[in-house]
Amino acid sequence: QLALMPSHIYTRLGRYQDAIDANRAAIAADEAYFRRVGKRPGIYADGYYPHNVHLLMTAAQMAGAGPLAIEAAEKLRRIVSDRSARTAPWIQAIKAAPYFAHAQFSPADDILALPDPGPGMPYVLGAWHYARGLASLWKDNDAGAEREARAIQSLRKSSVWTPLTSAGVPAPEVMAIAEQVLRARPAQSAGGLEPAETRLAEA
Repeated sequence: QLALMPSHIYTRLGRYQDAIDANRAAIAADEAYFRRVGKRPGIYADGYYPHNVHLLMTAAQMAGAGPLAIEAAEKLRRIVSDRSARTAPWIQAIKAAPYFAHAQFSPADDILALPDPGPGMPYVLGAWHYARGLASLWKDNDAGAEREARAIQSLRKSSVWTPLTSAGVPAPEVMAIAEQVLRARPAQSAGGLEPAETRLAEA
């Protein structure tokens, strides 16, 4: 944690490379510790370690370091367990984060190949649909993007969000923004700036 904590300050100052370096040092310390004593379930392995990987990913996103962001995203996807997210629902926000990194940096085909996270974690599933919607748009598949937008709309209306919102995660609002963005992009591409403006204003 001593290696990690400066990254919080660096991120707020826009010193993203310094944040990357601090989180890399923290992750290296974590992994050296696990090699020495083993990796047991608990607050360290399931909480602090993924937190360091998550912050590395977000610092790389802000720095525009796409390959590093995706490398960290994939590691984060592997180490945050479904068990943790179901025990503490706010962890869904961390499990969802890799999909937003992929949406920012990955090629469309890579995004479309990401596995379906399945039911039970609506925020994670919504992030997957959002990334797939953007990938569909990049492949000129407006119908596919609309399908993903409808899936997000259905999740937003049918899911119980209280476990996340009570923990400070504005999940339904983020899902509403994702839905409107997916529906605005085809209008933008077709030159329909007024419908796109309406959608984006709602977002």
